[in-house]
Amino acid sequence: MAGGKKNKLFNDVVDFLYSISIYLALRVWEETQNSWLTALTFGVSLGLLFVGIQKYKQLKRRRLLKSRIDQVENMTGIVFEEFLLGHFENLGYTGYLTPRTENFGADLVLQRGGTNVVVQAKRWKNNVGADAIEQVMGAVKHYGADKGMVVTNSFFTESASELASSNNIDLWDRTKLVEIIDKSKGKEISDRDKDQGSEEAAITRE
Repeated sequence: MAGGKKNKLFNDVVDFLYSISIYLALRVWEETQNSWLTALTFGVSLGLLFVGIQKYKQLKRRRLLKSRIDQVENMTGIVFEEFLLGHFENLGYTGYLTPRTENFGADLVLQRGGTNVVVQAKRWKNNVGADAIEQVMGAVKHYGADKGMVVTNSFFTESASELASSNNIDLWDRTKLVEIIDKSKGKEISDRDKDQGSEEAAITRE
């Protein structure tokens, strides 16, 4: 819920600054009746707004990727998904978050080296059961993916592990997640391309 309030505040600030850009452009037009200068004022204002948004997102991402496993416990579901996507990208993957609703069992869709992977993220306190495996199995078919995966900050039940094993679904429990975080930490986004040839794909089995 806290994450939702922060996003709303951010969107409100962006809307306000966008309104300021329009106001400044209108003021210039009223004072000068110069369409070129008006357009320039509006363009510069929007450019500064865009740069500010990108800078904010970069700082937010860096803070998020520095989170320890114990801090994951306090994340919302969507923040956990953003956290995972950032680490996957640091390991050389491209991908995106699916919609909050009607995502057909996948929270992330990833690609690397011609392999498409759907991921379900479970930021849970309890162990993850077989239902999550069934959902991601459906997501594999829906998205036409090559592999499916469930990632959690917790652990999996025995039935979940058995179902995943018989259906080629990779499971990352708390122990595996910590390992991946350690591999990813300290890498900037710009480093991922040069690492792509040397870093073994974390979700590709030998």
